[in-house]
Amino acid sequence: MKNIYLFLFSFTIGSFFAQDNITIQLEGSSVDYSGTSYSMNAPTQQMFDVSFEIHNNGNTPYDWYITRRKVNVPSGWSDGLCWGLSNDPFGGTCFSSNQMGSILWTNSVNTTFTVASGDYAKLKAQIDPDDATSGVATYRYYVGTDATGINNMDSVDLIVDYAASINEETNPFTISINPNPASQYINVVLSNSETASLKIYDVLGQQIEKTSISGSKKINVSNFKNGIYFISIKAPNRKAVSRKVVIRH
Repeated sequence: MKNIYLFLFSFTIGSFFAQDNITIQLEGSSVDYSGTSYSMNAPTQQMFDVSFEIHNNGNTPYDWYITRRKVNVPSGWSDGLCWGLSNDPFGGTCFSSNQMGSILWTNSVNTTFTVASGDYAKLKAQIDPDDATSGVATYRYYVGTDATGINNMDSVDLIVDYAASINEETNPFTISINPNPASQYINVVLSNSETASLKIYDVLGQQIEKTSISGSKKINVSNFKNGIYFISIKAPNRKAVSRKVVIRH
């Protein structure tokens, strides 16, 4: 399991925002994590997203840039991000790991935008650890007002701790989930009858349910909120397998 520790730092540089003029929230949450920490378990072993809303609480609109710095990243890991306005139905402009390959990267003037007073920008960090490489990665995301990455107003540190097990089998079993999307229940079926643990996480990495499975399991999801969930199944001495399921009532 990969553990993510998120540290948010707010500071004032020159004539830029005071701390009260920016809030950093997880997408869909009203809790302000600016200046505090947020920790979660990664819901999947594959590429995963961590989405933020960066709010402009000041009285002036600003052209915001995003700068990403690889503070300490193991070899083989890759990352990307999407950056856009709150009302962008496509989540903004997305940048691949090839575009962001350098240690210090800032989006260009052609891919910036103006965040109005009272509005917010969306930042989706995409992290893809190398399953064969254990280690701790630190990515830092700056919010600033120029493309040089110098005039930074606020920052977010995303620290990913991943321990790859060399003793686990790399091809444990296959999983089928139906129906998907689901509204009342889901049937989870394994390719063998081995007993394993089954955990369900929401998109924020919060564990929603924990049970065991041996061959197959019918799970009641009628009380789940609409959204995306991840099912993680782990058997002794085998690599965990994760699958995505959509709940739609």
